[in-house]
Amino acid sequence: MLAKALIVIALAFAALGAVRWAVMRPRPRWLMPAAAGVATAALLWRMGVIGVAAGAVVGALVWWFAPKGPAPDIDVAQARALLGVGEAATRDDIRAAHRRLIAAAHPDRGGAQGHAARLNAARDLLLRKLKG
Repeated sequence: MLAKALIVIALAFAALGAVRWAVMRPRPRWLMPAAAGVATAALLWRMGVIGVAAGAVVGALVWWFAPKGPAPDIDVAQARALLGVGEAATRDDIRAAHRRLIAAAHPDRGGAQGHAARLNAARDLLLRKLKG
């Protein structure tokens, strides 16, 4: 009897830890719209195709209006220094430098989300500057 109670308590703590880990870790951007779309489709499942279409529409709306966070303020010199490219860098050089650095800095690989956002902003700024 005591052993069963201890096992139940241990399993409850393990479940609590798993839920805390799942809630606290950074989630991919597509998860919230997908969950909203699936929930809507599940609620309207009796409507058939209309319910599934409504789920897709809700998912798309949540994706469109979900907060994306502020873009980091960065100037051209900082962007070049961050990516490690010179002033004569081509489009391919910028993309290669970004790809090399983002592989280690991506939040899905244990990197900081702020650093990945700065790398993305630096790439976008330099590519925009090359374009126009």
